[in-house]
Amino acid sequence: MVELKFNIKDEISPRMAALLDSFKDFTEPLRKAEEYMLGSITETFREQGRPQHWAPWKDPEKVLLGRLYRHRGGSYRKLSKENRAIARKLIRGQLGIEEARKMWKGKKGKEGKMPKWVENLVGGGQILIDTGTLMRSVTARTPTTGSIRKLTKTELVIGTNVEYAPYHQYGTKHIPARPFLQILPEDKENITKIFKDWLEKIAGYKGG
Repeated sequence: MVELKFNIKDEISPRMAALLDSFKDFTEPLRKAEEYMLGSITETFREQGRPQHWAPWKDPEKVLLGRLYRHRGGSYRKLSKENRAIARKLIRGQLGIEEARKMWKGKKGKEGKMPKWVENLVGGGQILIDTGTLMRSVTARTPTTGSIRKLTKTELVIGTNVEYAPYHQYGTKHIPARPFLQILPEDKENITKIFKDWLEKIAGYKGG
């Protein structure tokens, strides 16, 4: 299990903290903070790590071939023998993308169109984005498989209980840490602003 928590009082002035203590329901700013953080986490996956990029695969070819064979819905097994061979050569760099497209076979051996999911693998694929289960578990607006999401009047928790998530977040002896759940300095600034704007609206608060 991997969870992300943020204590707003660690980031604000004592005066603002004292004002916050007079309220008991922070649903509105917490909901905005949730929406913001889901976008920030999504960007981390898209950028393949922030502020530093995640460590690259040790053996990209092995990883991508594994993704080819495991593609959801048994898509690889549904390919013809000829197209399977083309896909493997494409990933191994034995064929260029344009050449492979021309060779791709459709029904009855006629020229066909290469599936988008095969082309996506050729581009090198993306680290931590295979089936999409891990990414969706921490970025979906509506909680899905593996999601840990808690929003109360006073607390926001975003996390995942996808079984392999801790291995990637913290690393292991054989897997480098690739933290996908984190609060960056700009996240702290933006979440603090969300609370300041909320206090200004409901209590006329102005200041640091």
